[in-house]
This record gives sequence, C-alpha cells and structure tokens, in this order.
Amino acid sequence: MRRWSSIRGAGLAQALRVAGLGAAIALVGVGASGCAEEREPINRVQPNALPKAFFAGEDLVDTADDPSFYARAVITDVGYGAAQDGLFTSTYAQPVSVIKWEITEDVLVGRIVYNRVINADGEGDGPTSLDGTVAYAFPIISHFDIRRDYNPTTGEESNVVVENSSDRPWNQREYFRVDWSRNLQTDAYDFDTLSLVGVYGGVSYEPLSYYVNDPRHPDAPHFATSEGYFDVTQKAFAVPGLIDLSHLGWGIDNFPACYLPNDIFGGSYPFGNCNPVELTLRMSFRRAEPSDYQPLDIDGNRFAAFGAFYGERFGYARNYGITDNQYYRLAARFNIWEWHHAYLDLGSDKAPETCPAGFVESEKFPGKCEVPCYTNATPIGKEPTRDENGDGTDDECAAVTPFYGGGSRCDKMEQKCTLPYYQRKEKPIVWHYTKDSSPDYFEGSQLAAHEWDVAMRMAVQTAKYSDCVGIGAGQADCQALFPLYRGQQEDNEDAISLAKEVDDCRAALGNWAQEAGGAAPWEQARIDYCNSQADAIGAQRKYSAGVIAVAKLPEMVTLCHSPVEANDSPACVADHQRLMPQEERARDTRQVLPAGITMAMCDEQFENRFDNPDKVDEELLRTCDNGFYARLGDLRFHQVNVIKNPQTPSPWGIMADADDPRTGEKINSSSNVWA
Repeated sequence: MRRWSSIRGAGLAQALRVAGLGAAIALVGVGASGCAEEREPINRVQPNALPKAFFAGEDLVDTADDPSFYARAVITDVGYGAAQDGLFTSTYAQPVSVIKWEITEDVLVGRIVYNRVINADGEGDGPTSLDGTVAYAFPIISHFDIRRDYNPTTGEESNVVVENSSDRPWNQREYFRVDWSRNLQTDAYDFDTLSLVGVYGGVSYEPLSYYVNDPRHPDAPHFATSEGYFDVTQKAFAVPGLIDLSHLGWGIDNFPACYLPNDIFGGSYPFGNCNPVELTLRMSFRRAEPSDYQPLDIDGNRFAAFGAFYGERFGYARNYGITDNQYYRLAARFNIWEWHHAYLDLGSDKAPETCPAGFVESEKFPGKCEVPCYTNATPIGKEPTRDENGDGTDDECAAVTPFYGGGSRCDKMEQKCTLPYYQRKEKPIVWHYTKDSSPDYFEGSQLAAHEWDVAMRMAVQTAKYSDCVGIGAGQADCQALFPLYRGQQEDNEDAISLAKEVDDCRAALGNWAQEAGGAAPWEQARIDYCNSQADAIGAQRKYSAGVIAVAKLPEMVTLCHSPVEANDSPACVADHQRLMPQEERARDTRQVLPAGITMAMCDEQFENRFDNPDKVDEELLRTCDNGFYARLGDLRFHQVNVIKNPQTPSPWGIMADADDPRTGEKINSSSNVWA
C-alpha cells in the first residue's frame, strides 16, 4: 500500500489525542524543513480521526494481523424512576464477547472470533475468520488520509494539513471516523446489553445521538491505544413500562404502569417515571492479548463439592447433534498464575536450538516449547489424565519432569501439560475502588478484600503443598517449603488479624508510619521489618507457625484508591501500567497522590467541577486529575463500585463480572453496592 505523508509516524496514541494531532501533524512538514520560508502547518483535521490499523492491523487487506478485542457495554447511570427490571447501574444483563473488526465502506462490524457452538458451522473459528456472528455494527461517517493539501495542477504541497478523501479508494485510506452513538445490531441477545435487558425486563428503547466534547468529562471518548483499549459512552431512553389489560375486556389493551399502584397488576406509582428514563452506557473494548490460562470444566461432582459460577459452552457432532461430552461448564476464575503450563524458551540452555524430546514449538506463544497432550497419540479408551505408574505426574506429561519436577497434569481444554503448582509464580488480584464511588465505604470494602486476601494466600500455599506431597515428597519437607495452618475458624481469624497488622505496617499506616526507621511505604527495608514484627507478635500471642507464615506472604488481593494514594500497594500503579509497552511507562506523567491528599478530597473536587465550580481548588483538582484512577465499566480493571445516586430497582449489591466466554478466565470483575 502506498504511504502518503501522514501522522502515522507520530504513533497511534498521538493520532487519537486532539492535542497530539497538532504535534504529530508538524512532522508532515519535515521533508520541507530545509526551506527558510517554510510556514507552520495549519491543521484542518477534525476530532476523532481514528487509524484503521488499530482496529484491523497494519495490513488492511490480510486478516492474519487483525487483533481481537474483548467487548462489553455497561450501564453506568440510570435516572431515578426507571421501574423496569434490570435498569440499574452494572445490571446483571451485561454480556461480554470476543470480537474482531471488519471495516466496510459504510459500517464498522464487530464479529465474534469463536464458535457459538463448538464444531457446528465453523463460523467465527479463530481470530483470522471473516464470518463470525455479528455482535456490533457502527456507522462509518468517512474514510480519509491525513496529508498536506496540494495544488492539483502542479502537485506542489501547501502547509495546510487536510483530510483527503479523494486520492485513493476508501479501503486504502488509513483513517476513518465512526459514529459510536448507536449499535446498529439491536437483536444480539448473546452480546448486546440493551437487547438482553429488553428480554429480561421487557424494556424498549429510543436511541439518542450523544457526544461529549470536553475531554475532562467522564463521558468523553477514552482512547488508550498503547494499551489496546478504548471506550465510548452512549445514551438511550427507556420507554415507560405498560401493563397489559387486554384480558379484562375493558377495551384498553395496555396502560402506563406509572399511573397504577403496585397492588394493581404490579404498577409503579408513585416512584415510577411516566416519561422516558435516560440511560448511560459505556461500551468498552480491550485488546485480547494471548493469555496462558488453564480452564476448569466444573462437572456436577466438582460443583457439589465446591460450587462456582460458570459459563456454558456446547459442542456439536454431525452424526448426533449437541453432545453431552462436549458440554462444558467453564468455572469463572481469576488468573492468579504468571504461567499455567510448562514452557521452555527456545535458545535457552534447556532448548538451545530445537525443542527437546516430548516438546513442540508453541503456536500460541512463538519462541516457546510446550508438551502436547490429549492428541491423536492418546491411546483409544485411555484417559489423557492417566497416571498408571502412580508417580503423581500424568503419563502424557512425563517430558516435563526432567525440567520442572513431577506433578504436571494434562490440561484437556488447552491440550498441553501444566506447570506443577509448586513451580508456579503467583500474581495478585488487584481491585480498584472506582472514581465517583462513595468514599465513605472504602474502609469496609478494604476489610472485606483483606479477608479474601488471606483466603487466597492459603489457597496458593495449599496448591503448592498438595503438589509437593503428591509427587512423593515428605509432608515435613513440604510443610517447610510451603507452610500453612491446619486449624479451623480460630486459625482463620488469627491469620486475618495478624496479616492486617503486617499489611498496615508495610503501608506505613497509623502508628506504623514511625516504625522501620521511618522507611517509605512498601520499601524492602520496611517489608523486612514488618515480617520480623509478624514473628514477634505471633510468638507473643502463641499463633501457630502456619498462621505466622501466611501473614508474612505477599498480598494476593489488594484494593486501590482512585486516584491511587501514597500508602497504596505498588501493585496498584503496576496494574494501571501493566498493558503499556515499556517505553510508554517511562513517558507516563501520572502521579500517585502526594501524602496528605486523599481519594475523598479528590472526590469532592470531581463533584465540584461540574456542580459547584466556585468551590473548586484548581491546584488540588489538577493533582487529582493527574492521578491513577479507574472508571466504572473500564474493562482493564477489577472494580468495586459504590453508586451514590438512588435508583428505583437498585439491589443491595450485585456481582456483574466479565468472563472470557471461551475459557471462563475473569477479564473484569465488578462488585456493586448502593450507598
């Protein structure tokens, strides 16, 4: 494809920022910089010019480099008086899908990249497919290149940078502008939030074209292209509900529910709104990077022992139809391990030139070797998870043992062998208390998160200990390597109490701030000191060695302020930056709030910005705006949302998580309560 002078060299991130466009367009004139009379370029490019490469890869023809995206629409606000079922913030009807974009002349189409029913029709079979079910469709306003204008007679370029929509066919132009105000696919019940709420609540809608120009406004389009993420905000009006009276024979087929009390056919008077209720939705799209995750098919026996939320996937056989042996209940779980499967790096000491015997090069992770299992080599009538010699390792995974020790299992879903638990590196679950949530409930939320943190620490230790014992190591040796406690609720309470003191010490909270020689929060010197205090306090209180050991482990669940405060765990900032390339992290100008400035202070400033401008402290507001914070509906972050505004059908609390429909891996968790 011919490359015109364009702003591509400035990078996608700049291309999507209004301010960045101006700086990027300056690069268009570099070729003529030798002329002393060269004038500054005049930018006539309008806002929201989007590079097609972000959506469809650098090659706009070949689908091989097309990225996949997680996609979800979240209700972020509902006006009071919406009496219909499901009309509340973070409603239960918020499906997540995995899509790729198809750019046509008039419509940007989002198609799912997995079989809705496994082995059925092959549509949507993989990220390079072109025929997946349509989940999203947005009108395209225009296709164009960004280049200097020129004299059509002489070809001489001017200093005016324009949107050129005539020199090349539409499919070769590098930029386009999309109308994000409405999804044209209105009947995708598996994928579209408004469609699904319409089914459950019988709600009908009137779309509203909605766009926010102020980049500081929470509803402004948000593009973080270096992280593979963007979201846009839509508005819709929910039409007032009607009650069916046709069966009464009064000649009135239906009547507005807002005019009838609840004891008359479930009316909604006086709280129900007799006018259309405004809904705000955040449509979020996050690039689906390859993830090493071990899905768990939770059958009836497992569910009876340890219940879990799950998503269903069905499979098809041509000679039978939908089959039981392809019916999967995929447990919805957090990914708490850096690697689930056993890999060797090609070019390393273990695999200098080629993969060793039993290993093959990974298709999902090029440059790594893996051990396949549950393949055509599995003997007929044999389970791929068999361990006939009783050594604690599945027989098809024996090739892993010389490199990582015993205990590898065959992951039937991914068809590769796992890394033993005792060799795995855990990673924490990071929750974010979202911007605009009521600060009054942070402390209680943090205490709840801490109890889950201790439970997760024990789960990690138990998994490692069990695998250690399973390969024939002595219990005493495994206990020394992976100490845990064996008591009942008393030990649980002791561990929660001691771990809370250790975490407060690490964060330099309260009286702990002056300890450890005044070391800063989360510095290694402070962590070492706090661990020594765990030993001393635990011995004084006669806690078991397992309780003390668990209290000294790193956090497995942490809750972050929005914006992130000075005493928050370093995992908070790391989570905000985890999807950024290294060079982008170095350029990130956001800052943790200085000591003495709190989330509550920022929350007040955020409210005053639009409600009470006269009360805004401009310097404080700038500090808060430059912090790390998570917004409701952002697919990059696990969230705790405490909704301030009253909503008619709001529940006491609801979990509305986004799980990968292909594996059950938790992409975005959302805990919601109403203040």
